[in-house]
Amino acid sequence: TNEGINQDGSMVYKSTSTTTTSLIEGSGGIGVRIFRGALTIDSGEGKAIMRSAATSAGGVALGSVEKPGVTTIGDVTIGSKTDNAQLAIQRVNVNATGKLTLEGKAAGTGIYFQDGSSDPVTIVGTENTKIIIDGESTGSGTGVLMRFGANVSHKVETTGANGSISITGKSANGNGIETNNSNVFAKGGASITMLGKSTATTGFGTGVTIDKAVTATGGGAIMVTGESAGTGKGIFINTNGGAGNITADTGKVTLEGTATGTAGQGIHHTGTISGGSVEMTGNSNAANGVYSSSTGSITATTGTVSVVGTSAQIAATHLQGTVTGQTGGEIEGTSSSTTANSRSVLIE
Repeated sequence: TNEGINQDGSMVYKSTSTTTTSLIEGSGGIGVRIFRGALTIDSGEGKAIMRSAATSAGGVALGSVEKPGVTTIGDVTIGSKTDNAQLAIQRVNVNATGKLTLEGKAAGTGIYFQDGSSDPVTIVGTENTKIIIDGESTGSGTGVLMRFGANVSHKVETTGANGSISITGKSANGNGIETNNSNVFAKGGASITMLGKSTATTGFGTGVTIDKAVTATGGGAIMVTGESAGTGKGIFINTNGGAGNITADTGKVTLEGTATGTAGQGIHHTGTISGGSVEMTGNSNAANGVYSSSTGSITATTGTVSVVGTSAQIAATHLQGTVTGQTGGEIEGTSSSTTANSRSVLIE
């Protein structure tokens, strides 16, 4: 094999330092591979990092067909944002307490959850755990790809009012974030933040694509921000790959989508958006600022709904589905085009 570190058994790393960062680092075709057994990383009162070296030809492979288990305690980072540092996650159960950061960067996909038969990836945080996922593609790959291959439903979950899930994905020529068939859960008041950005000025690069479920319970909020620069959408909430749901029981749902390129919509919605209150803002240089199809629904369960779109070309806010608010609502559009088919707001 050509791995700097290849774990094939059980290992516990525990830091006793409060002043220095503990480092687990390997270099090779793959810097670090967690192949089999059980891995525990305990940062103690300090911080611990497991990563590939800056000179490594490959990054970190977390998991395999052997389905290892990983436990992190304290402030732990797995992966890095140096070049050639892809983080590949497959058939692994990760249990985190405290703060877990996953990082990856590559010319291909920065971080991907690889499907393996019927064995999903699960990343679960205990009470008030913060989970941070940050991936970048310097080429045509996806920043954070939460599905690769077969149709397996992966899960990222945390709980508690001080818990949170933050997913950031950036791509030079591809998509920022693709959740595909994966579920993102924040329970007991925990929050979810997603920020996806595609800087490709040509081709179909979308900021954030959500095909299944992003869910917050116990009053937790959901914030999704997507940006595209080519023909892709800022935010794409899609029923084709799954339910396409963004749901907060009583918390606020906020969506901000921006498309600065030649064809993309700010927000394209074909699924379900529901929260205590809902605020959607979409901006496009060439298409709808906000578009909701006939299968799309936007619902505020206790408060107001606000849908605001701007467009330089056509209907700024185009709604074909349902919009429901409990204490009021706002539907607004601004189109700067002077063509006959342009409208500020179009409701069908």
